[in-house]
Amino acid sequence: MTAALAGTMEAARDAASHDPVARLRAVGRAYCRFAVQRPGSYRLITEVRQPLPEDDPPTADHPAAAAQSVLVDAVADCQAIGLAKGVDRDLLVACLWSGWHGFLELRRSKPQREWPEAEEVVDLLVGSLLSSR
Repeated sequence: MTAALAGTMEAARDAASHDPVARLRAVGRAYCRFAVQRPGSYRLITEVRQPLPEDDPPTADHPAAAAQSVLVDAVADCQAIGLAKGVDRDLLVACLWSGWHGFLELRRSKPQREWPEAEEVVDLLVGSLLSSR
């Protein structure tokens, strides 16, 4: 299940152009598509509690770790070409991930509302955050 999410994100990244921004957008779109197409799997992946650092350090065994790694690498590639220069990578990853996840959760919990397409949300968040200084 977790390998499926990371694999979906990797496949989308690899199928995108060599432009790091296009690749990051592809990763985000794949993440959202997975959540919509496989809501049960998505909820299991994202709702598993990770131990608190004082109890036990976080591990790469967490179900979302592989997907997070794909996102971290995609953000790093964008920063390598000078985007979001001076912005902490972990902060960018947290903002993108929480933005996508929050949108998906709102969409799930309020299905009667007319929501924008996930691709629009991904593109807006990526574009806005990468232009940050």
